[in-house]
Amino acid sequence: IGASLKDLGKRWFAFSVLDFEVTEILKKLEDNVSK
Repeated sequence: IGASLKDLGKRWFAFSVLDFEVTEILKKLEDNVSK
């Protein structure tokens, strides 16, 4: 259980970082479109 929990944590962290980056990119795109 400990190993799978660690693996799950790593995947969740990677997904969170990816989701944050995608959100930032979308914000920048929206700013460019509205100008």
